[in-house]
This record gives sequence, C-alpha cells and structure tokens, in this order.
Amino acid sequence: MCRFALALLIVTAASPAARASNIPDAYWAEPLPTAMYAATIRDIQSKLKELNCYRGAIDGLAGRGTTGGIKAWQKANNAPQNGIVSEPLMQSLLNAQSVPCRR
Repeated sequence: MCRFALALLIVTAASPAARASNIPDAYWAEPLPTAMYAATIRDIQSKLKELNCYRGAIDGLAGRGTTGGIKAWQKANNAPQNGIVSEPLMQSLLNAQSVPCRR
C-alpha cells in the first residue's frame, strides 16, 4: 500500500477536528512512524500546491497552512470544508481528478 493511501486515516486521526467528528477510534489505523508521516504530509502539501490550494512551505508539518489548503481543496471540489484529510481528497489527489483552487 502506498504511504499516501496509508496516511488517509493516520493524518485524519491526528487532527483535533477528527476527534470531534464522532467517528469511532476503531476506524483509524496504527500511527505511521514519524518520518513516514512527515513524508506523507509533504506529498499532500505538494499536490495541494500544484492545485493552487496550498501556499505554504513543503515542510511535512500538518499545521494551519496545511489545514487551510485542505479546506481550499474541499471548497473547490464541493466537499465538506472541515480541513480533514478524507478518502475523497486522497483519491482525487492520487488520481489527479481534482478541480484546482481559485486563490
């Protein structure tokens, strides 16, 4: 399984918004090792940047800028704007089926 797909649940589980979303903890997989987590976040940031959804540094840190980029992608792609890495976001980024952001 590619690290991008594996991170789908991991990145979401790390988000405070995910904890508040009433999704059971049993849904989440085991946490990624730190280096793999950072690499996955960098991959997400790179894809979001290509789509003009993320303006920050490609640093592997899931901070406010990354959350804002995810929300911008969600808005452009008619998805709920919660800033959480979701299956539709991951699938769209992996399959290059995303609508670019207008920023």
